[in-house]
Amino acid sequence: MESISNWHIFAVIVSTLAAAVTAWMAFETRRMAKAANKALELERMPILGLKDIKVEVSNKKAKNTDSEAEGEYLLTWVRVGLELFNAGRVPVRYKVNNLSVSFANRVPESENYLSRRGQVLPGGSTVFWHSGIPLEPPVEKFPNKGRITVDCEYSDDSGDDPKPLRETIEFTLSGATAGSRTNWLHIDDTETA
Repeated sequence: MESISNWHIFAVIVSTLAAAVTAWMAFETRRMAKAANKALELERMPILGLKDIKVEVSNKKAKNTDSEAEGEYLLTWVRVGLELFNAGRVPVRYKVNNLSVSFANRVPESENYLSRRGQVLPGGSTVFWHSGIPLEPPVEKFPNKGRITVDCEYSDDSGDDPKPLRETIEFTLSGATAGSRTNWLHIDDTETA
């Protein structure tokens, strides 16, 4: 009779251990499934960020006067572009709600854009250009500070609520030199030589 009760106790202990292991495996399986779902959700999430700031300027050579050194350039126009980068694995659609740029305490009179919407493919980038600031009179003293404020929203094609991208960035231009990236389309030089 003693041997039956020892076997009985042993069977109860083994059954209890088996039930505990089964419960632990169920808990771990559920935890791993949640982690896999979260990883899949992150894989499908749209991710858009600012990668770089591009600046185009137009300049003209300063006249040789007492206040201006030989070879200096005056800044006559500045345009800022924001490089938007898709760090996710799904195409991202963006809409720029507002983009304001000021430079040397000057703000453009009006903001004109060809388009405020676009799409960026995974791993790709695009540059959204501000309309530009004509600087009349030209900027002579450097360095000068500027400020960019962007309010953008982006999403994927799933129809989920758009995510916001809002940033304020300050930048400094040290001066306009020969060889500065120049966009000649916006220059209207009426001076005569």
